[in-house]
Amino acid sequence: MEKVITKKTIDIIVPFFNEQEVVVEFVNILTDHVSKIEEENPNILFKYIFVENGSTDNTYKILLDQISNKNEFSLIKLVRNFGIDGGIRAGLMKSTSDAAIILHGDLQDNPKIINNLISSWEEGFEQVVVRYDPKERENFTRKLGTYFYYKWATYASDGLIISGVSDYRLVSKKIKKLINNLEEKIFLLRGIFIWPGYEYKIIEEKKDKRHSGKSNVNFPTVLKYLKLPISLSTRVLYFIPIVSSIIFVLSILFVLITLIYFLITGELIIQIEPRLTLLIFINITLLMMVGILSAYIGIIFEEIKKRPSFIIDHINNEKSLND
Repeated sequence: MEKVITKKTIDIIVPFFNEQEVVVEFVNILTDHVSKIEEENPNILFKYIFVENGSTDNTYKILLDQISNKNEFSLIKLVRNFGIDGGIRAGLMKSTSDAAIILHGDLQDNPKIINNLISSWEEGFEQVVVRYDPKERENFTRKLGTYFYYKWATYASDGLIISGVSDYRLVSKKIKKLINNLEEKIFLLRGIFIWPGYEYKIIEEKKDKRHSGKSNVNFPTVLKYLKLPISLSTRVLYFIPIVSSIIFVLSILFVLITLIYFLITGELIIQIEPRLTLLIFINITLLMMVGILSAYIGIIFEEIKKRPSFIIDHINNEKSLND
C-alpha cells in the first residue's frame, strides 16, 4: 500500500502601506525564493495572504495586478490604515495553515531567511523570531533613540519586548489560534507573541536597507509605540509609589538639612523657602503619576468600547484562504 504524504501548509502574511515603489520587486523576490523552497521541499505548500492597509498611493492597484490569475494568492483590503499590528492581525485571522510567516513588504525583511525559519520550526519550536541588532541603525540619533526605546519597552512590558526583535517571524498554528482568540484590542504584537510562554528561537540577522521610498514611521506612530508596551504589563504602576516615595524622602531630607543649616548659620542654603521646594518636588511627582495613570486609563477606555482592531473592506480571491 502506497504511503500518503501529508503536506505541511504555510501562509505568508505581508501587510502593505504606501509601498508602491517596491511592491513589484518585493513580490518577485519573495515568490522566486519561495518557489525554490517548494522545489527542495515538495511536502510544504505555501499560500500568500497580502493585506492592503489603507494605502493612499497605488499600492492596492499594483497588488491586484501582481496576484491576478494566481490561485495561491489572496488580497485583504482594509477600509483604512489600522497600523502594522492591525494589518498583521487581519492576516492571522484569515490564516488556516499549519504555520504562518509574517514579514513586511518594504524589502527590509529578507525573504531568504524563510529557510531558517522553517528549519527551526521543524525542530519543534512554536515560534521563530528574527532579531535585528539595534546598533546597526543608520545614524547615531536613531541608534540612541532605539536604545532608550527598548530599555523603556522591556521594562514597561515586564520583559515581553525583546531588544531588536522584529515582526518578522514564523508562528505555529497553536500560537495563531491563541492570538486570534484574545479579546484584547490594544497590545503590541511583538510582546503578545512572547506572552504565552511557549518555547521560541531567535535568529540573528542584519536588516536590509530600504531600497526606495521612505519610512512610514512618524511622530504619532512613535508616541503610540511608546505607550503600547504598558498594555502588556502593570509593572509601570508599581514604579509610581516607589519613585514618589524616594522623591518624598529626598524632599524631606532636603528640607531638614536646610532647616538645620538655617538654625546653625542663620542663612538658607538657597534663597527659596523650604516649603516651596517641597511643593515643587511633590508637584513633579504628581504630574508623573497622573501621566502614567492617564496612559493606562486611555487603554482601558479603548478596550471597553469593544471596537475591532481592523475592518475588512473586501477580500480578493478569498477562495484561496479556504483551499
